[in-house]
Amino acid sequence: MARFKPRYFQKIKISRGPRRVGEIFAIKFKGVGYFFGRVIRDDCAICPPLFGGPWEREKGRYLIYVYKDVSRRIEDVPDLRRDRLLIPPSIQLGNGGWTTGHFATVAFKPLTKEDVLPRHCFCLGMHRTDRWPPGSGPEQYWDEYGRRLRKRTEPCGIWGVGGYGALENKMARALGLPYDPDVD
Repeated sequence: MARFKPRYFQKIKISRGPRRVGEIFAIKFKGVGYFFGRVIRDDCAICPPLFGGPWEREKGRYLIYVYKDVSRRIEDVPDLRRDRLLIPPSIQLGNGGWTTGHFATVAFKPLTKEDVLPRHCFCLGMHRTDRWPPGSGPEQYWDEYGRRLRKRTEPCGIWGVGGYGALENKMARALGLPYDPDVD
């Protein structure tokens, strides 16, 4: 498997160690500016929904939000509101974005009820689309811990864990930029 080579993410600063819930981080996006994200959970499940659930939670599987507001300077962190997400919540596998220097921690602020969506929803089988095509099969929705949901809630992401390459693709798609369909 080839190592991911960012097309849009630019290096900022390498950091090691586990992420903390409430951590705010910056992503420098080539030609656009700084986007900001937040660590919402640090113990998501990773087992595929096909094996039943809920599944065992595992530290180092991060549920993150990425917000749509952009800053020219890393120091100018906008108000990070849950109603201003660029993409649906995403589950990141480990610290890849941080250890490669593409995510840089800029602050820490404990989460409040207003910071977090009331429910996180992920759809199984939504590969490369943002909605199930009508008639394509049963819709299955899950939360970040592998608990089955009765119905879709918005914003709904794609079930699965990914690295920072998949996140770059999701962001590029949301911004209307070319992306690599093989990285998802």
